[in-house]
Amino acid sequence: KNARVSITKLTNDFEPACRWNPIESFLAIIFNYFYNTLFLEKIEKELDYIGVDYYFHNRMVWHPPFIKNKNKKVNDLGWEIYPKGIYHALKSLKKFNKPIIVLENGLADAKDKHRKDFINDHLYYVHKAIEEGIDIKGYFHWSLLDNFEWAEGWAPKFGLFKVDRETFEREPRPSAKAYSKICKNNSLEI
Repeated sequence: KNARVSITKLTNDFEPACRWNPIESFLAIIFNYFYNTLFLEKIEKELDYIGVDYYFHNRMVWHPPFIKNKNKKVNDLGWEIYPKGIYHALKSLKKFNKPIIVLENGLADAKDKHRKDFINDHLYYVHKAIEEGIDIKGYFHWSLLDNFEWAEGWAPKFGLFKVDRETFEREPRPSAKAYSKICKNNSLEI
């Protein structure tokens, strides 16, 4: 009876590639509305909180394929690493006046070369959103273990722990220790 009920909503950050371009600004507004907002508007009365998955940032351009990211840093799947996008995504949800829990935020990184900074940088922006009055109740990194990804199978390595698929032996990656320290101390070193 007292269970808190919600969904998890994949929430992207859409922005115009050129802020002075009205077409790109319009595309960002339209994509944000139809991808991030419309569904939540339909069900918000049924939700006790909003569950957020954040993985993607998209810079909208006026010509096909309509998305042109800078991709200065990408994960193993070629997805742009853009920590500030989680801040924009969380800010866009403030209008629903519901608590927010980040249920998934992570990256495919088999060599664990980006994960520690990824976590630090994303948590920095989550904290910035909290400081600005957004009611964020929690953050979960995706994922504890390498797992089977729906669209990609076993290939992407999202886990803080790598898993040997033959022996099922689990080995912590260096980022697991860094994330553990953040959780134990409830603080972030920037």
